[in-house]
Amino acid sequence: MIYPAETALRLEKITIQDLLPGEKVILAEVPTENRGELDLWTDLKRDSPERIILLNRLSNDKIEFTTLNSDRKEAFLTDPNDLKAIFNGERFLIDITALRHSVWAPLIKYVRAQDIDIRVLYVEPKEYKDHPNPSSDTKFDLTTHFESSLPIAGFSQLLGPEDENKCLFVTMLGFEGSRPIRLLSAIEPVPTVVPIIGVPGFELEYPTYAVTCNRTLLMEASHQSELRYAKANCPFEAYNVLKDIQRDFPGYYMYIAPVGTKPHALGAILYTIDNPMTTEILYDHPIGKKGRTTGRTIVNIYNIKKIK
Repeated sequence: MIYPAETALRLEKITIQDLLPGEKVILAEVPTENRGELDLWTDLKRDSPERIILLNRLSNDKIEFTTLNSDRKEAFLTDPNDLKAIFNGERFLIDITALRHSVWAPLIKYVRAQDIDIRVLYVEPKEYKDHPNPSSDTKFDLTTHFESSLPIAGFSQLLGPEDENKCLFVTMLGFEGSRPIRLLSAIEPVPTVVPIIGVPGFELEYPTYAVTCNRTLLMEASHQSELRYAKANCPFEAYNVLKDIQRDFPGYYMYIAPVGTKPHALGAILYTIDNPMTTEILYDHPIGKKGRTTGRTIVNIYNIKKIK
């Protein structure tokens, strides 16, 4: 599927002219990577603090938020009344680069339900930090530990599949091959595995790294289904690939593991929001290492209202 040009912008640098009139910006209060603090965010904090909303994660289902000229407030991520206080305005741009999935995904679900005018921004890293002891399932030093496999707030499924023998495990592939295997091991009986890889990657060699790090999973999945592809920086393609998989496996329940790129995760979250009866998000809540990336390259801005 070819998406119209207005669905995404790819910028070398974002400036004030790239913001829409009246658009407020939602950010991580304390980014752990330098790509999470753009020059424009620094300028806005100084010159237009009323346009900045800062988020800080308190727990798996609770955050605090503040503008630079107001008091801090707490919000449960499953409470629409709490979230309504964050989205006090007409237009919003949420920078998910430095936000954890457990924070931005419930916000995306809320704005989707309320039909709020929002764009999503993601900054690609220049480099990932090499692992000091690389192994067959990891090349880069990305994670300190994993908190749990609890559902992301607002994405728990009480019913699950009607037929446990008609299930798929659809996983995005990243640079940590142990992650999808660990999530898959929690499902019984073992479902059919459908991997999605980011092609083209942020860099030319990244798809090769992802295949190498996920070699064990791919060997297990090779006799079950084909490898699927979506641009690493495109939530629209990820969304459409999930739609194609559902079409190719009619009547199947899809467990989706968004453990690849964050744009792929955005597409997966949107697809799950739009198809709540046939999909379920599985996630392991990694704690990223400080300085896991260096530098920044492309600034991507997505108009997610175009995804349907």
